[in-house]
Amino acid sequence: MKKHLIFVYGTLRKNQPDHYLLDDALLVAEYAWTSGRLFDTGLGYPAVGE
Repeated sequence: MKKHLIFVYGTLRKNQPDHYLLDDALLVAEYAWTSGRLFDTGLGYPAVGE
């Protein structure tokens, strides 16, 4: 099975209301930094790209 790394924020973070959606996920880092540009997807959440 292919593994995917995702960055979460807001209510998906540890100890937040929607974190239960990630019950089967493995936490690899509590803090992370990235670079790129922030985009408005128009779907109610942002995305980051180069």
